[in-house]
Amino acid sequence: MERNIEILPFFTNPDSQQSQLLLNSIIEKSYHIAIKYLHYHQNRIINLLLREDITIQELAIDSIADLFVKDDDKNLNTLIHSFHSWQPEIKSNEDALFFLNKIVAGRVEQHIFKLLKEEDPFFSKLLDSINYLIKQNGYHKFHFLGKTFITEINSENFEKEFISTDEFEKFPSSLFHQKKFLLKSLFNYLRLETNFNPAIPLNDLVYRLKNINFSDYQVIDSDSSLSNKLEIDEFINIGFKAASDKLNSTYLNKDKINPEEKTALESALKEMVLDLCNGGISPRLYGYLSPHIQNLSEEDYKQKYHNILEYLLKVMKSKIAETLKEKN
Repeated sequence: MERNIEILPFFTNPDSQQSQLLLNSIIEKSYHIAIKYLHYHQNRIINLLLREDITIQELAIDSIADLFVKDDDKNLNTLIHSFHSWQPEIKSNEDALFFLNKIVAGRVEQHIFKLLKEEDPFFSKLLDSINYLIKQNGYHKFHFLGKTFITEINSENFEKEFISTDEFEKFPSSLFHQKKFLLKSLFNYLRLETNFNPAIPLNDLVYRLKNINFSDYQVIDSDSSLSNKLEIDEFINIGFKAASDKLNSTYLNKDKINPEEKTALESALKEMVLDLCNGGISPRLYGYLSPHIQNLSEEDYKQKYHNILEYLLKVMKSKIAETLKEKN
């Protein structure tokens, strides 16, 4: 069980003799907050952890590190500035602990979003589109216990519970098809059909949109949906073609692989792009290629094909990201 610590004195008198001991306690507390947040969201970041070859513990440290970077005068500008800018004013240790929980959870969420944007071009595109809608419609973002919510008003006074991921997943798919009125429709549904605060969970919305946009079984019931589906197919095909062209020019045409290996690698790429659309690439690239080359051992894969496949994946993702930006 985590012990309660008195952290308020550090912020009110950072130059005291006890400040370093208090800072150590704050770093330890922040680390535990970050770990708890990451464990709660583990199902969504498991591919990211494997792909980046990092542990939850390492991700927690990376997420909060910049909070404790000192400037030339040895001041923790980011943390101290956030403390003094906090509203309402922090007057008790309970207030200070609540502040620390929200600051750390927000930093972890930002770091996860940054990594996902780099890892998944479709995630990045959807997130940018939602942020554009927020700005265009004059909406706001509100952070609560490690989650970012979209709100209609710039206020922290909410009387009801915030919607959970599980409950948000139950929303009718039809609410997510009209891009222009997406946020307005979700606010209306929250207000009229649920007992939750009228606040839309940002990360849950991105995941839900991605799932709907790339779902093979979805029924296309509007011109807008059909247009989105065709556009996504176009992005996928452009990315795959870029990787396939690179496979030919860099490897096949230079006799680094034979035609049979080229066909096998292309088959692996096709499966990889489907996974990219449906949650993320598996970190074990061997699993994509082994079904297409008989009796391929993991050792042979590492020696002959891993660098090729990893490079082609990078080409494919970069081309998709580039094309998505051009469509903005």
